[in-house]
Amino acid sequence: YNEDLLNPVENITKYNSNYKMALNLGVYSADLSYTSLFDQNQTSIRYMGNARKLADGLGILGAIDEKSIEKLQDNMNNREMVLEIISETFLNSNAYLSENNRPTIAVMVLVGGWVEGLYLATKLTNESMDNKKLIERIIYQKLSLETVISLIDEYNDSEEMGLLRVKMDEL
Repeated sequence: YNEDLLNPVENITKYNSNYKMALNLGVYSADLSYTSLFDQNQTSIRYMGNARKLADGLGILGAIDEKSIEKLQDNMNNREMVLEIISETFLNSNAYLSENNRPTIAVMVLVGGWVEGLYLATKLTNESMDNKKLIERIIYQKLSLETVISLIDEYNDSEEMGLLRVKMDEL
């Protein structure tokens, strides 16, 4: 576990547009999963708080039901349950955005989480190339990258999505 790899919770004040909020909702969600994997309960709570603030700023807090938040807080010591709740909440948020004609925001959240997850995975292999399973998963992300780019192309209806497409081409 290396907290220095995470997007600092203090950065939340920098996210003042839908584009930045959506991307960083994905980033903070990935960081929340990472902290949960390593049983960092207090840090997980801080990242969960930031994810809620960003979801509220995007007008999608309704997608995150209060019972899920309470369930998450009650199960902070159960890694599997925490990861299940986070995944379920992420899927519910994505469905909510799609159902409410906001698929572009859903794609941005997905991209932010995917890139952060890939970043964390690559940083975890920098120290040691012995983790062949993790390296294989990173290599497999090439296929996911193509899917992510296809989603961006499908919903490329704004300057921000065009910028995101350029960034993904660089990746």
